[in-house]
Amino acid sequence: MPGISILYPSSSLLLPSYELYPLVASARELSFEFYTSQQSLQSDRNECLLIVGWLQGAKVPAEGDYAWFEQLRRKYRVIAYLDCNDGAEIQRPSFLQFFDYWFMKQVFRDRNVYLRDLPGKRAYTGFYMDRFGVSDESQTPSWSTAVDASQIEKIRPAWNILIGAYPLHVIRTRLAASALWWRTPSLAAACVATPALRRLPQPKLPRCQARFTDSAYRPTVGFQRRLLLERVKENRRFLTGTVPKRQYQAELQEVQAVLSPFGWGEVCFRDAEAVIAGAVLVKPEMSHVETWPDLYQKYETYVPIEWDGSDVVEQVANLLDAPAERLRLAQAAWERLRAAYHELPGRVRSLRDTMLSGTAGDKRQVDPVAGRCSGPQNAIR
Repeated sequence: MPGISILYPSSSLLLPSYELYPLVASARELSFEFYTSQQSLQSDRNECLLIVGWLQGAKVPAEGDYAWFEQLRRKYRVIAYLDCNDGAEIQRPSFLQFFDYWFMKQVFRDRNVYLRDLPGKRAYTGFYMDRFGVSDESQTPSWSTAVDASQIEKIRPAWNILIGAYPLHVIRTRLAASALWWRTPSLAAACVATPALRRLPQPKLPRCQARFTDSAYRPTVGFQRRLLLERVKENRRFLTGTVPKRQYQAELQEVQAVLSPFGWGEVCFRDAEAVIAGAVLVKPEMSHVETWPDLYQKYETYVPIEWDGSDVVEQVANLLDAPAERLRLAQAAWERLRAAYHELPGRVRSLRDTMLSGTAGDKRQVDPVAGRCSGPQNAIR
């Protein structure tokens, strides 16, 4: 069976437990081989390369990047990237020219959004800038998010962070990272604590947990969190404020709803934590993104709220006062997540097949002056 090589940064301990986990779990069956340095690829004989979460730091290619990608292009028939950034936007659009496919955790349902720069560099930050006059001031990023129209077809959804280590155990996370570094993916997969999902929990506390802050974010990104906390403060149906991790985890097993705002991106760890615990996910409306697993079907798997939070108190009150409806929503989301783990091998196989089906013999040249690829383009399905 033709294999696919995977280059990833070993410095990221969380990758094997989340974004890399589907590949790690399927490594033996689907012939994935893992590498952690550019030098280690020299002995690689596969024709397809998937680079995972490697592009950090500079937002535009440096002179050395053109040389490196030209070397890779001479070596590999197909080169793809798995973007590990949190949002649906592409933070490094000028790197798209080097790849045949650009896989993401979530993508904009309307691909035309990729054609323009986003105020605040997120899909949702412009809303708060326009509606509430929020500004990042000196923290405003200077790079672009607009994608060239010729590159749009490369963008594909893969899987999000709802699949992986729940709960997260620090020791097991380190063991998984170490096992993968030693190129034993089966052991790495065994170290990841994925949820059992045997029986839907039945939480008894009629409260909505809203224990989050905006302190780790620049103003336009964190404003949604600040606004939601302002909406629910001193409301007895919400649990707010910071608490020790152990108390946070204990509450998750008791509350019947969890309010999960956006962070640096739309999909958050809290989303999976809520569903696994049998709580109903309450979240700012998500119809602008396409993602998998998709736990964001309005009033089917989650309760959507307005981005300005104007209806959050009413929506949660209605939910907690309707036990049958709450149970229906919790069960639908829980079953969808459980089904996703069964569907995961097929999802990974689809990514592999997409890469293996790339056009053979494509030797594109990268012009370091124009920053564009010349020569025949790969066929994008």
